Amino acid sequence: MLVEWGMEHGCGIDELHRYLSESRRRTIHLIPTSFPERHLLGLWLKLDDFDVVAFEKSASPAHKEHIITHELAHIAFEHRGSVPLDQTSSGPLLSNVDPAGVRGLLMRSRYSDDEEQEAETMASLILARATKRWVEPAWAVPEEAADVVARIEQGLGKAEPQ
Repeated sequence: MLVEWGMEHGCGIDELHRYLSESRRRTIHLIPTSFPERHLLGLWLKLDDFDVVAFEKSASPAHKEHIITHELAHIAFEHRGSVPLDQTSSGPLLSNVDPAGVRGLLMRSRYSDDEEQEAETMASLILARATKRWVEPAWAVPEEAADVVARIEQGLGKAEPQ
């Protein structure tokens, strides 16, 4: 895949992020947040018009790179995930996100899953070839994702219901 993408000799998160957004014709928003569960560090939400990759904002810079690259690898492989989104299984994390508006949700559930191993391997290959380190930009909520971000934050207990 890296050869196909023209990245066999190296790339960074910015290049991969841009490539996947352009090739899929879908914006991917990278959103730092605090997850209430210690074992959850990242997730990918596939919505009607765009994607959201949320990552643990308190992680070290190198760990953030790995989390984001792992989630982007899931997107590249078009993984389906093993955690269905419905009101009973999502718990408080996504209780305010309407399942009808979400086309897919991918959260890490078990590292033994084939999809998880594939994403971990791809993330490691990409980061081993990274030509520059990722610098987290100053972040503002993108207008098209504002409602989703508010619902995620509300589900995480970070915001009051609107």
